[in-house]
Amino acid sequence: NTINFNGGNLLISDAASQSYGNPLTVNANATLTADRTTAGAGVTYTFGALGLTNDPNLTIATGTGATSG
Repeated sequence: NTINFNGGNLLISDAASQSYGNPLTVNANATLTADRTTAGAGVTYTFGALGLTNDPNLTIATGTGATSG
C-alpha cells in the first residue's frame, strides 16, 4: 500500500536499518526526519518508489540520535 504523506514531519527512528518497501507519495510540503532510537552512526531507511504530487518541497533531515555518517 502506498504511504500518502500530506505534509508535516514524518519521524522514522530505529537502532538498525529498515526496509519498508511501500511507495511513498508526498502531496504537500513535508520533512522526513531519519533518526535513531539510541545514539550512534546513522542507519538507512528504504522505501519503494517516491512520488511527488502538486510540486511539494521535501526536506530530508537527520535527528539528534544519529551522531555520525
